[in-house]
Amino acid sequence: MLYAFLATFVLLLLLVVGLSVFQHKTPRVTAEKFDAILQQVIDGQISTNEWLIFLSVPIRYDPWLEDLRVELLLLDDKYFTRTIKNGQLPQQMYEPKVIALITEIKDKVFKQPYKDF
Repeated sequence: MLYAFLATFVLLLLLVVGLSVFQHKTPRVTAEKFDAILQQVIDGQISTNEWLIFLSVPIRYDPWLEDLRVELLLLDDKYFTRTIKNGQLPQQMYEPKVIALITEIKDKVFKQPYKDF
């Protein structure tokens, strides 16, 4: 009985240590990365898949960037056309008026209001 308890305890300890050492680290989207992604959209340099992945992953650690991501998600739902022409996606994802809206959001990235820690 004691050996079963010790074996269980050792296995549990190894599990906890293993999970803490080998935990999956999610790359964080910083304001600089957020800004670079929006610049790629404005320049027409981002792929549809990269854009959709960016929009689909919540930014839980920065409420300001998350609010901007949600604004972009709403723009995407309203304006983005996923029409395939001749087997390829269009080079420019958005109309010029939508690019102007994305540029406005891009200008807000570094104007984050004061955060009270």
